[in-house]
Amino acid sequence: TIRVHIEGPKVKHIPAGSQLVLKCTGTSQISQYFNLDWIKLEGQLPPAYSEASGTLTIPNIQPEHGGTYVCSGFDLESVATARTIVVVRPSVQKFAPKVRIEPEYLEVHVGNPVTFKCMADGFPRPRLSWKTAQQDNKILNPAASFQPETGIFYIPSAKKSDEAEYECHATNSAGSDSRKTVLFVHDYHKYAYVHVNGVVPTARVHPSTSDSIRGERVRFDCNVTGRPIPSVRWIFVGGQSTDGSDQTGQLPNNSRVMGNVLTITNIDYFNNGVYTCIASNSYGTAEAQVRLNVDGGIGGIDGGSKRKSPPVVSVEPARQTIVQGQRGELRCIASGHPRPAISWLKLYDQIDPYRRHEVDGDRLIIRRMEVEDRGIYVCRAQNIDGISNASAFVEIERRQIPSIEIDRVVLSEVTGGIPEPTVEWRRHDGSSFTSNAQVNGGLLQFDQIDQHDEGVYVCSAENLAGRATAQASLSFPEIPRVRILQNTPYRVRQNEFVRLECKSSFRSNDRGPAKLNWHKLSNGHSYANQTINSERKRHSVTIEDNRATLQIQSIQPDDNGIYVCSLQSPMGNSEERIQLIVEQNSNSIPDVSVEEKVVTVAAGSRAELRCFVRGTKRNIIIKWIRADNVSLPDASRVENGTLTIDQVKPQDSGDYYCLGYLDDPKSQMLFKNRARLAVVGKLIESAVIVILLSSLIIILLALITARYLGKSL
Repeated sequence: TIRVHIEGPKVKHIPAGSQLVLKCTGTSQISQYFNLDWIKLEGQLPPAYSEASGTLTIPNIQPEHGGTYVCSGFDLESVATARTIVVVRPSVQKFAPKVRIEPEYLEVHVGNPVTFKCMADGFPRPRLSWKTAQQDNKILNPAASFQPETGIFYIPSAKKSDEAEYECHATNSAGSDSRKTVLFVHDYHKYAYVHVNGVVPTARVHPSTSDSIRGERVRFDCNVTGRPIPSVRWIFVGGQSTDGSDQTGQLPNNSRVMGNVLTITNIDYFNNGVYTCIASNSYGTAEAQVRLNVDGGIGGIDGGSKRKSPPVVSVEPARQTIVQGQRGELRCIASGHPRPAISWLKLYDQIDPYRRHEVDGDRLIIRRMEVEDRGIYVCRAQNIDGISNASAFVEIERRQIPSIEIDRVVLSEVTGGIPEPTVEWRRHDGSSFTSNAQVNGGLLQFDQIDQHDEGVYVCSAENLAGRATAQASLSFPEIPRVRILQNTPYRVRQNEFVRLECKSSFRSNDRGPAKLNWHKLSNGHSYANQTINSERKRHSVTIEDNRATLQIQSIQPDDNGIYVCSLQSPMGNSEERIQLIVEQNSNSIPDVSVEEKVVTVAAGSRAELRCFVRGTKRNIIIKWIRADNVSLPDASRVENGTLTIDQVKPQDSGDYYCLGYLDDPKSQMLFKNRARLAVVGKLIESAVIVILLSSLIIILLALITARYLGKSL
């Protein structure tokens, strides 16, 4: 009989890209000569392998080469086998940090403790630092502490001077990232109303403990109270990945959060551990915990043995239709022990992470979906106990920008003469035809028209009897147009004052009267200077010369919509639209934001730099300054967070800062954001060419009187 043996452990872990060497030895009781061969179960050996004297070598091994390898030995009388499992770990690539802070912002009373936790993903592990966000190098409270290892910033007893915007910064060899948060510190005397209006959250989870078995479904409900209504999130402490690393903080792939309820389906050993419900509002944070024990498995109280299970996988949603240009997302839900490794593929195509595809944990994200993204996507889950696949179908709803067809202009020449004359078109000034013009015999045709086609065109006809010419002029009437001075979309906060200005290029003179007006497109309501609807007392329109101004006092959410400035004149009609967006108070991090980081305007026109407050109802005073302590331009003013500069000059270019102060511009600055103004040369407005008739056909008749030689006498 023969016996074979594979050196080393039964399960071999090896990083991708390295060389795998498996050595098999054998002994035979009947002969010193025997054969040793290698095979791979459920597949073939990698193409680049080599085998000699029982030693199998695979250079540059990849994750798909993992699996069960079998060494077979035979000595003409008997056969023996031995097997080993090869697990190929994907190579770890560096990636830049991504920072988050919990809670996103905090409001406390004087004397209360303050705790922020800064967390950052990234490889290698990022280094964390904490500072105030202002550039004036404000010194932190001497009693404050920051632990880079845990990311926890702590103040044992808050002071009014601690009220500030803070920033956590993370860096590693692949890059850096930062995120800001805000600490509001309420003075008991000045903000006594806080104690009346706000309630610190409470949290309670039912049940508080759960003993379950594999394959079951569990549900944990977190009951919270507080004012304003707290936001709820769940974290998980426990469980292990395939390589045994800690999964603290991340919810398992087979879990889902709907509202305040955490549901875990098809539970397995890696779900063992403690689940924490965290309720937060602007007045504090509360936590409640529940412990899940699965069959006494890993992380359980009794520390039972590790059990293996093959992957079970599904993809959500299984089918979806996404509008072209929007973002698409698929989630792979996988369970098994050890925790399966997840990979994505697309049937008959490739997933390109450097294009628009991004794999984030168990999610596949596709930015700006295109028609070619339609198809079947497969999530593959694999561990040492097996492989499982699940698929989803993505349909794309096509969107296409509308096209406009312009009527053609035709210059046609009718000629006579014997013999038939030769016809030629040219421009009177000797310039070349534009690409819009096409000549076909005596027909000069324009597929479309712009200002470069305007001018005089000459037709000449010539035969043996003589030559004749005629000309036609192609010109366009000037249609007046309107221009709204503010940019679209125009974002404002609820209860702010809004002023929209519209300017017309029409000058009445002797050309008759014109009517300039504002109306809202959403419901057709028209605001005119003479007729203001009684229900719209907050709205008013003033019209002076060629300018119409719409003013809205204390703007409300129902003022959202498209506003149209229209002009009716004897020379034609025109209009321009602007979208007004009323933003309500949100749960975002308090901050001041500029609408456009770079504002480009022409010299001599009006420049507007808009700044607005997000994420807080507190009274934040907005102030604008210029970089390097340069004074604001003489023709500037600040209204409702907007810096307006009339008749802007090239020397007004540069950086401007929007500053946010709490209650009083003489108090401590909390927020700061930058905008850049770029002033360019005076722009020449493009001619607006409009054909008044639906189709304009100019027929040029070139009458040629041809005399035969010999008939003149």
